Amino acid sequence: MKFNVYISACHETGGIYRYILDQEGKLTHAGTTPLENPMYLVESGGRMHTLLKSCFDDGCGGYTSFKINPDGSLSDMSEIVSTKGLVPCHLAVCGDDVYAVNYSSGSVIKLPHLLKVHQGSGPNLPRQDMAHTHFVGPTPSGKLIAVTDLGTDEIYFYDKHMNLQFKVKTPEGSGVRHLAFSGNSNLMYAVTELHSTVCVYTYGDAPEDFRLIGEYKALPDDFTGQNTAAAIRLHEGKLYVSNRGHNSIVCFDICGNKLKKARTINCGGKGPRDFDIFGNFMVVTNENSQDIVVFDMNTLEITDRKEAPAPISVVAREI
Repeated sequence: MKFNVYISACHETGGIYRYILDQEGKLTHAGTTPLENPMYLVESGGRMHTLLKSCFDDGCGGYTSFKINPDGSLSDMSEIVSTKGLVPCHLAVCGDDVYAVNYSSGSVIKLPHLLKVHQGSGPNLPRQDMAHTHFVGPTPSGKLIAVTDLGTDEIYFYDKHMNLQFKVKTPEGSGVRHLAFSGNSNLMYAVTELHSTVCVYTYGDAPEDFRLIGEYKALPDDFTGQNTAAAIRLHEGKLYVSNRGHNSIVCFDICGNKLKKARTINCGGKGPRDFDIFGNFMVVTNENSQDIVVFDMNTLEITDRKEAPAPISVVAREI
């Protein structure tokens, strides 16, 4: 099993780096699509959807997409559309609809024009000085669009037309960052950046369906350093979270509606912003050490490492 692996290198001289990941866990560089400061990638509908950090005179970020060719290369870049906010950091594609959140503006947009700006703040200063939207994505039913707000400790739930339906409060000062939904057990997992925890909720399509049923540390009990949790992934009955500071990927076993910490993996670098699992291998983007590290999921041994300027996001397609 081989994969085309795409990395967003968020640097002035960066771009979308494409690698071939082979059966031995080795990465072979297969091309670069030059772009200035790409932030987040989503593959959908045969296109690579991309956020750009800042590409307009007013400082706003942008959105564009590329055709994914049969050989995995990218072409036919679309027009860059403004996200109408500063530092767009997360993206969701739902059929023909594209949504993005602007972290520094505390806003969410259904492209190209339907913008909602959050208000509020939290107690964990300076990080919670104002609203800071960090994630956008559909709920499993497809009826709602979830948006996390790290600055206000809230998860907003909109309909597809960006009408606010309700909000769910998360632990005060925790800084909710990203979500993962388990479709077969009606559980929502929320990783908090500032507390480095995973909050487990029941969920549905109404506010009364949401209930916090557990909160779990993503760090060892004896760790006393600074840390901010980042990415969260569900894979084959396990939950994974990346830690920036401790520089690790923690793996939880999912035991009904509870989590049990199974193992902690050294990420092989500094600042694991994103990661995902493709076949037998985990690919980690270490933003601060500016490298991409591949792990064998069975042995936890590093199988490859590549340098890249400020790698942020990783997606892949099986070849």
